[in-house]
Amino acid sequence: MKVIATPGSPARIHLLYCRLKRESTESMSRRSPKQIGIAIVEHHGCYLVGARQSGQELAGYSEFPGGKCELGESVEDCVVRECREETGLNVAPVRQIDRTCHEYDHAIVDLHFWLCRVEANSDDPSLKMPLLRNNFQWKPVDELRQLSFPEANARVVELLAGNSGPTNEATGPGTNRTT
Repeated sequence: MKVIATPGSPARIHLLYCRLKRESTESMSRRSPKQIGIAIVEHHGCYLVGARQSGQELAGYSEFPGGKCELGESVEDCVVRECREETGLNVAPVRQIDRTCHEYDHAIVDLHFWLCRVEANSDDPSLKMPLLRNNFQWKPVDELRQLSFPEANARVVELLAGNSGPTNEATGPGTNRTT
């Protein structure tokens, strides 16, 4: 039996409903915020900074180690995993210093910036090397404003650059803010 979906018929209304529901679901999944954990790793007054590679969104911009949270993964666990994957360093999250939601052309991101400490002996040679895995480097705090970070990082860069000394749990920068 052939169903004819004439204007106003129940079959036509059902087809329109299904199409709208599918488009709405697809649109929501494309535009729902991606949870991103970002490690702000400080060591002896320097911060761990890399550069986004060609072929990536925001290629050429400076970045702190971080990335998308996996399904069921806490932001803190994401920060640790991403920093280890991108730089080779093991870190421990100390506290969230900022949180911001930002809409780029390619995605909406919910950025969680975590102040982290290196989980290694401070005499570890990898901490003194100027170049770490994936072109990450230790950058002095006074150079942060000269680097080109994505727009969503501006507040954190200002927060860090405005703090003249090294950060730690007692005197570290920032508060948890959401925009």
